[in-house]
Amino acid sequence: MASRGGGKGRASGAGGMAVSLKETVGGGYSKFWRFKGRYRVVKGSRASKKSTTMALWLITYISTTPGANALVCRKVFNTIRDSAYAQLKWAITRLKVDAYWQCKESPLEMIYTPTGQRIYFRGLDDPLKVSSITVPVGDLCWCWIEEAFELSEDDFELIDDVIRGELSNDKLYKQITLTFNPWFATWLKTRFFDREGDPDVLTMTTTYKCNEWLDDADRARFERMAAETPRRYRVAGLGEWGVVGDSVFDAELLMARLELLAAPIERGRFEYDCNGNAISGVKWVEDKLGYIKIYERPIPGRPYVIGGDTAGLGSDYFVAQVIDNVSGKQVAILRQQFDEDLYAKQVYCLGHMYNTALVSIEANFSTYPVETLARLGYNRLWVREREDTYTGKMVKTYGWWTSAANRNRIIGQLIEMVRETPEILADKTTIDEMLTFVRDESGKPQAQEGAHDDTVMSLAIAYASREQQSFVDADMARRVVWSESQWEDYHNARSESERALMEEAWGTPAPEGTADVSRRGYKTPAQTQRRAVGMLRGGRGSW
Repeated sequence: MASRGGGKGRASGAGGMAVSLKETVGGGYSKFWRFKGRYRVVKGSRASKKSTTMALWLITYISTTPGANALVCRKVFNTIRDSAYAQLKWAITRLKVDAYWQCKESPLEMIYTPTGQRIYFRGLDDPLKVSSITVPVGDLCWCWIEEAFELSEDDFELIDDVIRGELSNDKLYKQITLTFNPWFATWLKTRFFDREGDPDVLTMTTTYKCNEWLDDADRARFERMAAETPRRYRVAGLGEWGVVGDSVFDAELLMARLELLAAPIERGRFEYDCNGNAISGVKWVEDKLGYIKIYERPIPGRPYVIGGDTAGLGSDYFVAQVIDNVSGKQVAILRQQFDEDLYAKQVYCLGHMYNTALVSIEANFSTYPVETLARLGYNRLWVREREDTYTGKMVKTYGWWTSAANRNRIIGQLIEMVRETPEILADKTTIDEMLTFVRDESGKPQAQEGAHDDTVMSLAIAYASREQQSFVDADMARRVVWSESQWEDYHNARSESERALMEEAWGTPAPEGTADVSRRGYKTPAQTQRRAVGMLRGGRGSW
């Protein structure tokens, strides 16, 4: 490559290829085109040319830099073909170098035929394929992460570790480029945009205003957005951090909570033996990139609830949120893209780890995870009533069902809990999704375009399912509420042996001042004991 955009603003290379930045790329990206530091991080509004410019850069530089190979990543592999891959094919045509490139779809890759250099495509839903790339010619030195806001910081660390090692010639350098819309993506902001003066990092915010190829109708659409929905315009038009809809949860409160979060105390997954109808030999395997994060270990005798949201179609996740049903705290989360049966088996193990937690998994898209748990003998599943289509009678069945009628109710309940007790939240991914959970133009609460709501809905289901689980742990369930006169006699006792006799006669007491250990107003010791036993036997009961 004789000139990388310098001098007259042209890059020339193999096959007589010459690229004019002004004519081909346009304005606003000169520094981006020339930067050779480790990280280029570009957030931008819609139609700001960030993806098209990156595609043009990658085809140009692979074509003109012997030995360079590149990796293109997104969170989910099946979203790449219609986004980055299609954008790169467009760039090949735009640069008129079709004769030098072979574009394959199985496997998905692009080959620069004069030298055999390649562009690889991978999704973070299969981390092993990301970490096991071997190039036949030269070095893997460049990476483009498209829609980087979809990634967690752990995902990014995996990719960052892939672009490593000694390079075979001094013309090559290692570089990772991240492009994304500026939705609330806290780790990207903190890691890159809030750091100043790092010569190895280029951060940019681009807008539609630098796109010379927008027509009058396109520009008029942004002008209408500015007038009609200024908040949306600041994000989608000017590339500012934020959300494009009205936040359902208190964004300021959630951002403050993010600052206080601790890392999970453990990460990992379960391994087990399964013969189809039973699971045995369960063991916990620690893994720093594991899809199960533990924030509080299970307390013996404590009741827990697991709310589950299945992936359905598309790029969503299977999620299981574990909450402590006494305190309401989020204590663990499972989040991964599984086959349905593997998800159910991990939930089976997680549920037993948390004292055979009540498991409430959404059954709207598929009943298979719930059926798998039942077949494996998991005996603490959420029970709902539904109408039998043949007899018209109400029958009991397993699995949570999200309806139009109850969806707003369970989201409203979660909004209230988060507003009143934000300290119950422990997981960063959950809060990140809450920040992009917005009301659309019709007022419906849902994930912002390009974001996910799996952790939000699974947590909402967990809290909505609490009534079928005990609200007291096994130790408290055995305790009784003493009257003021009983406590007075206890404190006035002459010896520890006398106090022991009182406990034997009256029952082990709940903490002094407890008026409602079951949270349902039972005042006498006998009523409290009876209530607790009913809960421990698997239901809320009625008295």
